[in-house]
Amino acid sequence: MPLCIKYYGILFIMNSLLHLKEGAFAERLTDKAITKVIAQESKDDELKFFVFAINADTKTAYVMRHGRSDALRTWRLDNLARFLKLHAVDAFEVQYAKIQD
Repeated sequence: MPLCIKYYGILFIMNSLLHLKEGAFAERLTDKAITKVIAQESKDDELKFFVFAINADTKTAYVMRHGRSDALRTWRLDNLARFLKLHAVDAFEVQYAKIQD
């Protein structure tokens, strides 16, 4: 049964959502199985972004975590773009957190 969860404002209908360290995440990017990369702004830390990668064929989503804990890794957008470009990502989607009125 597919996993359908809303994770940081992104609705995933996936078989699994895996938390990966930076090296394992980079391997997934370079093996060309990733069909979409999303940078999602943190609700708690303005202009800091989490990065999600999606493999539509296997219906698997990946999110990068810190090396020593399971907390999600946050990036400044310029550093994230540099990291993704280094790993041959041509384009990625940016989603900002909703502004509370």
